[in-house]
Amino acid sequence: MRDFLGLRCEPFDLFPQGTGEWRPGGKREKGAPAVIVKMVRLVCLFWAFLFLGAGCSHFLSGWSVRHGALQGYYPDTTRVLGSGTGLTGGYVRSEVEDKLEKRRAAIFLVTRDTVLRTYDGPGWILSMDRTGTIVWAIGATLKKEGQGSDYRLLRSEDNGKSWKERGPISALSLIKVLAVGPNEVWALGARTLVRTADGGKTWQAVQAPGERDPYKESLSVQGRSVLLLGQGILATRNGGRTWEKRLWPDVQIVDISGEVLLAKSDSTHRVGVLTHGGVQWLASFEKKMWPFRLVVEGKAIRFLAVPSDAFLGSGMYLYESYDYGKSWRKTFILCRASEGAVDIGPGGSGLAVNVKGELLLPGR
Repeated sequence: MRDFLGLRCEPFDLFPQGTGEWRPGGKREKGAPAVIVKMVRLVCLFWAFLFLGAGCSHFLSGWSVRHGALQGYYPDTTRVLGSGTGLTGGYVRSEVEDKLEKRRAAIFLVTRDTVLRTYDGPGWILSMDRTGTIVWAIGATLKKEGQGSDYRLLRSEDNGKSWKERGPISALSLIKVLAVGPNEVWALGARTLVRTADGGKTWQAVQAPGERDPYKESLSVQGRSVLLLGQGILATRNGGRTWEKRLWPDVQIVDISGEVLLAKSDSTHRVGVLTHGGVQWLASFEKKMWPFRLVVEGKAIRFLAVPSDAFLGSGMYLYESYDYGKSWRKTFILCRASEGAVDIGPGGSGLAVNVKGELLLPGR
């Protein structure tokens, strides 16, 4: 049970594009020009920073721009490798026209001193995950008939310095990838869960209770178990032939790190510890966010969340506790408001991309 008991990224475009006036719920109505809307947002953000920044528990984070803008780059997935280093993958827009078939997949290796583009290919990068020095990535291109995508698996054996194509992935939809071992990879999409145990040479569909939804479910590995997180936890130790269930219908499990859970519901969001009898909740938070990434190291608990309050569309919240959930600090990262644009890791590490394509790291 301990092995079973023992956080990735669909993008959010939270501010609709175009002209008109923004209304709650993300709809636009014809009216004020876009420049006026932007000015109103800036004024609202200024006052929000002024009021919220007055409290010691809510202020701008110490993340700073370390590298200049990556022109035309849009991140779909970001992964921390260690302190001051990480990978970000997505696509670079065409300078001529921004069509799907014109985009170029890109992966950048980031350190405190350098940024290197280590992969260039067709399409875009959807997701990345790693185990040890081996990093797996899923790339996609638009099908020739114009509907749907073709998927392929990429592998790096040197922490993202170089990449090799491992072949196509036969699936109707893929969003997330999970690195389980040197040759075992899982991938999740709409009504799709697939697995390879031979480094991508062959793929098998995996059957699990329920219907797959990558926007309400995520994958994780804890010890020898692969976990499917959603309205509870499904765990398998045999490649998906059998599953162990622990269900909580009133919450959605977003991420897990060790025995600590990050969950959300209609009324509140919570951090808790798994026990043999259920969950011991450590802390609850207001609903004005979408939490998605959890990292636990000793007594330090950190998680990321997309704001849904006055900071909607302007960055990310970072919640941190260094006394195992007794007290919390909430800071704000001025990065792109997309789950694929930011990641955190052990030891206070992190990596983010802002709307200009600039790269941010914790510290000054």
